[in-house]
Amino acid sequence: MIGKLNADRCFGLLFVVVGLALALYGWNLPTANRLGDVGSGFLPTILGAMIALLGAVLVIAPRSEECLAIGKGRLGTALGFIAAGVAHAALFVWFGFSFPTFAFLAVTMFMLSDHSLRALALSLVVAALFTGLLGWLLYGVLRVPLAHVWFFG
Repeated sequence: MIGKLNADRCFGLLFVVVGLALALYGWNLPTANRLGDVGSGFLPTILGAMIALLGAVLVIAPRSEECLAIGKGRLGTALGFIAAGVAHAALFVWFGFSFPTFAFLAVTMFMLSDHSLRALALSLVVAALFTGLLGWLLYGVLRVPLAHVWFFG
């Protein structure tokens, strides 16, 4: 039995839906046409499947009584994540990969923190490092054609 609805399960359901949609989108993209090229659908399909799987774990994992029920604070966080995701997608078109990804990560990490100056600084540093490493992996190693990628290497 899944149990009563709480914030983890709601986010899990959202991740399952978004992950499956991303995987189906990637599945319908063109496949490889030459040796060594995995095709443009490989990355979205794999990422979508992983997101859906992690969301399913959130939905079915057993919970303790300490789990937070959805309240006004949690609803604000959920709406903040949705707004950050929409802003990321919109900014990606104009600014490429790095700036929107950095801003999304920094904002969402800070939203989940205790809102101190230390948390803000840590969010900015981790977002910059992760954006750089992800950009290096996608653009430098996997040769994914992304615009405006900052990376270490």
